[in-house]
Amino acid sequence: MDNQLSVPVEAVAQAIADQRNAALDQAAQWQALAQQMMAERDQLAAELDKLRADAVN
Repeated sequence: MDNQLSVPVEAVAQAIADQRNAALDQAAQWQALAQQMMAERDQLAAELDKLRADAVN
């Protein structure tokens, strides 16, 4: 006897789409955080350069 499990394709497809969308949202949040941190790094580097230049003069 052949036992088969029937799963509604629509429900599985929706669950997969929901997981994909959540992962894409999280990736976008991480990307925004990384961009913010790089901007802060650049600002701090510029401030450090200015302090070093002021210390030489």
